[in-house]
Amino acid sequence: MRKTTYSIWLLLGSITVASAEPLEILDAYPNRSADSNGPGVVVRLTPAGGEAVQRLTTENVGRRLSLKLGERELMAPVIREPTTNRYFLLSGAMTRPDAERLAEDIQRAGQLDATIIAP
Repeated sequence: MRKTTYSIWLLLGSITVASAEPLEILDAYPNRSADSNGPGVVVRLTPAGGEAVQRLTTENVGRRLSLKLGERELMAPVIREPTTNRYFLLSGAMTRPDAERLAEDIQRAGQLDATIIAP
């Protein structure tokens, strides 16, 4: 199986971007949320990407994280707790076909822009 590395960019700041930190992702695929059993997308990070997202989520619990593909905002979830591993789930009001398209879009784009939004 061939591994492909993608990047997610986390942009830190409020509405204005203060700094950016790239997160390398190995892949993204549709899955079910353990909480709601609804569709979602699992994003799998490299070890370095896992360390970076852990720092970001630890420092910003309770704040919104705006996730964009180009100019299109995909979602802006609230960080409920630090992400302490190399996987995270994007879930919300989506159908299984929505989750499949989102996973494909993330892989095709090769990066996400993520901006921390002040509460």
